[in-house]
Amino acid sequence: MDLQQRLIEDMKTTMKNGDRASLNLIRSLRSAIHNVEIEKQKKLDDQEIQAVILKGIKQRRESIEMFKAGSRQDLVESEEHEIALLQRYLPEMISISEVETIVLQIITEVGAHSAKDKGKVMPLVMTKLRGKAEGAIINQVVNRLLP
Repeated sequence: MDLQQRLIEDMKTTMKNGDRASLNLIRSLRSAIHNVEIEKQKKLDDQEIQAVILKGIKQRRESIEMFKAGSRQDLVESEEHEIALLQRYLPEMISISEVETIVLQIITEVGAHSAKDKGKVMPLVMTKLRGKAEGAIINQVVNRLLP
C-alpha cells in the first residue's frame, strides 16, 4: 500500500476512533501533500511524500525550540506528539555510523579531499539517503569527514 492510500485508511480509522488530534494532523498532512502536487502539477510518489513529511517534522522541531524558550510545555508536548505520529509514515531511519559509511564511500567515489568538495558530495549523499536520514545529521557528518 502506498503512503497516500495509507493516509486515507488511517484517516478513516481515526474518524471512527474519535481521535481528533490525529485526524487533524492527517488532514493537514494530506493538505500539504495536495498543495505540493498542485505546485508540481503531478501526483507525488512515496519519496516525495516522505519529503513533505520530513519538512513537517522539521517545522515542528523548530516550533518546539521556540515553545521551550517561551516556557510553553503544553505546546512542546503537543508538537512532540505530532512528530511521533508523522514518523510512523517514514521508513526506519539509519544510524549515524551507517550514514558515515555511506558518506565515506561517496567521498572516495568522488575523490573529495577538503570542504571545497562538499558541493560534489552533498547532492549524491542526499539522493542516496533521502528519507533514511535527516539532512542536518548528514550535513554534520559530511562537515566532520571533509576538513
